[in-house]
Amino acid sequence: MDAKVKSFIYKALVALVFVGLLLLRTGIVSPRIMLYVAIGLVSGLIILERFTKREYRELLFEPVTRKQVHSPGKYGGLIWKVFEEFTPAMLRLGMQFLGDYRLYREPLAGFARYFSSPDGKSFGEIHYANEILGYSFSSVFENGTFLESGPYDSKDPRPDGSDGFLHEFLPGASVEELYAHHMQTVRFLEPQLGPALVFAPEQFQQVSHYGNRLVNLKMYEDGRKSEPPPSLEPVSEPADEYVLAEAE
Repeated sequence: MDAKVKSFIYKALVALVFVGLLLLRTGIVSPRIMLYVAIGLVSGLIILERFTKREYRELLFEPVTRKQVHSPGKYGGLIWKVFEEFTPAMLRLGMQFLGDYRLYREPLAGFARYFSSPDGKSFGEIHYANEILGYSFSSVFENGTFLESGPYDSKDPRPDGSDGFLHEFLPGASVEELYAHHMQTVRFLEPQLGPALVFAPEQFQQVSHYGNRLVNLKMYEDGRKSEPPPSLEPVSEPADEYVLAEAE
């Protein structure tokens, strides 16, 4: 189902819930009828969300403004506040701000603010996606392995890298601590995986698509997704001509 269609259905169901509550308050419909209607609408919302969680969703990268960064989920209007809270720490690291984007539509909306590291070896992001609100750093090695570091306490088994994906967890780490740990991990892994690729800032979408597809491929193989992602497109450093032009 198209993302815009699902978003419309989700918003329509939410609107019908509020209309029903208004009708109940004014006494136009009986409480019993409204109860049955509410159960049906809420069930529809739950089914739509579960269906969405199991399908592959491509990152949209639609530029957004502050007014558009909102989700009806449990975090609601906190998303923009978190963007603003952690941005100064990203900038203190010398990160270049790349913009704010919508990653997914409702249900399960997603947004992210992206940054590029001074050496081009990693991208930082502050995000709300898959019901997770936080920040992370990512890098890609010469052999194609994707490394993502986050300050989360995950119960999932740590990937061993055999599927091309590595996830470093550092629970409770600040932005600065997480970045230092991420780069320490990069240096530790480079002798095994080859040097971390150096990217131009505008390649953040290409790198993010690559990581998203790797994660979803693993989830599909584990039975947590109902469909596989499109074929993986390898990521590469910008041409030497571009790097020389930037240096000049």
